[in-house]
Amino acid sequence: MSIPAKLTIFVVVIVMWLTSCAPPNAREVEKEISGSEVLRRLEQLCIDLPKPTDFKFVNKQISGNSETVSLSYQYKSSLELPVVSSFYTDELTSLGWKVGRSGRWEKDNYQVSIRMVDFPGADYSVYCAEVMKW
Repeated sequence: MSIPAKLTIFVVVIVMWLTSCAPPNAREVEKEISGSEVLRRLEQLCIDLPKPTDFKFVNKQISGNSETVSLSYQYKSSLELPVVSSFYTDELTSLGWKVGRSGRWEKDNYQVSIRMVDFPGADYSVYCAEVMKW
């Protein structure tokens, strides 16, 4: 087999691998949310949470594990972490959220956390999870 043919096959395999590992696009995420009662509740929770005025939406992602289903919203912001942390401490406390053992805010069977992220174009992630009671 010639080098150009091998190179072509290599490129095709790499492209197929990359596209199969690519994160879901916005349309796929919205479809997943619309088809799941749990994700719809989490979306409403994330949307209803107070946000600093300069938080600009960038992306949202679905995740979870054997204990939780979660939805994370990524935001662009010029605010420093201490300012964001103070904002959420004040706001979430006033809404009845308590800091749990995991360091996440907890209320009923929900968890919320705010973290700095290394996501293209985003500075912070607001994580909203429902702890599943199997």
